Amino acid sequence: MQLTSPTGTRTLTLGPDESLDITLRDDQPGSRQFTLEVIHQSPRSRCTVRGVAQAFGRDQKVWQITQRLCGPHQSADITLHGTAEDHATLQFDGVGELARSSTQGTVNIEERIMLFDSARGRSLPVLTVMTDDVAAASHAASIAPVSPDILLYCASRGLSPTTAKHMVKAGFLR
Repeated sequence: MQLTSPTGTRTLTLGPDESLDITLRDDQPGSRQFTLEVIHQSPRSRCTVRGVAQAFGRDQKVWQITQRLCGPHQSADITLHGTAEDHATLQFDGVGELARSSTQGTVNIEERIMLFDSARGRSLPVLTVMTDDVAAASHAASIAPVSPDILLYCASRGLSPTTAKHMVKAGFLR
């Protein structure tokens, strides 16, 4: 499933042995909020959410992605990468929940935001574990301004600041 410039709220429920790959992409100007909830109700379901977002100008983009594991041997991955520039704000809230009824579940959350200019970012990966029977659970987040040294290096190689910015963004979002 592929969603471009997603907005609003979506809820998906996975059945037994169901596997779902979701790709999110938002590289268009404009403020948006998107909420996605994936409910794993049956054994051996798997869902991977991968997203790339860019915020410009005064955009405010918020993605709230939740995966709830409620049964045996389920797997959830959330990987979100984004850039924000000018005075934009980019926010990622990934949640992995292992319910009491979950056994041998796996949840991985990774959120990365690179900032340019006066942009702001917020990342809040959350693991909620309500069971003792977990296969694996991890979360990671980073928010950092682009290093001036990288842009200086590009300039020393003859690239304009605009070209350098686009090249660094493309490499980070790949």
